[in-house]
Amino acid sequence: SREIIDGMPMNKKDFEVLEEAGWDGNEERAREKTNSSVNMTRGDLETLCGKRWLNDVVINSYIELLVERTKHVKTYPSCYNLGTHFFTKLLKTQCDYQSVKRWTRKVDVFSYNILLVPLNIGSHWALAVVDFTKSRISYYDSIGSSDDTLLRLIITWLEEEHLNRKEVARDFSTLTIHTPGATVPQQSNQYDCGVFVCQYCNEITQGYEGQFEFRQRDIPYLRVKIALQLLKGKVTC
Repeated sequence: SREIIDGMPMNKKDFEVLEEAGWDGNEERAREKTNSSVNMTRGDLETLCGKRWLNDVVINSYIELLVERTKHVKTYPSCYNLGTHFFTKLLKTQCDYQSVKRWTRKVDVFSYNILLVPLNIGSHWALAVVDFTKSRISYYDSIGSSDDTLLRLIITWLEEEHLNRKEVARDFSTLTIHTPGATVPQQSNQYDCGVFVCQYCNEITQGYEGQFEFRQRDIPYLRVKIALQLLKGKVTC
């Protein structure tokens, strides 16, 4: 039989996972350590409770699960997550390539269809996406910003990365800059930005085309869904 929690269809096994973790949306009962492959502490999981700002561990861990899912579905684009700390360093050093060179020392980012770049801007989360298949770089922000300054930093980094890894110069200024602003789902509070970033990534890694399929009203359900998937260590839908 199926039941509903915060608008989310749940089966018996799902409830068992949440109950074992002490999950009821109350930060006082979030578990101290998950049994999945995702390494999180109680404090990390607590950020999914109620009106909390998601931390970098939750966002990185969830995006990594999404990236792992793409490896098992042939119709999904190949994706790589640069992680939440990458852009923080890039911004702090005003695109000093040497300061972020180590991030990609073991990977060829140009071999992927999509690069996911979660952005920590002060006390706000947003998302940049480089889509090589569409020759496009996008900025998704749940408070409606359409400033392309941050994207231009990433373009500069792409050029230096290509020169360093491929030993051939390439002009990435030809990428179409896509800043949809407030036309993407928007938050109506000060604390849900991280959940929006997670859901943007969820849909983009499935080959998102057109309009995103979630709204602010879905966020309580998405917080529970993300918690469940992190506890299981797997994203299936």
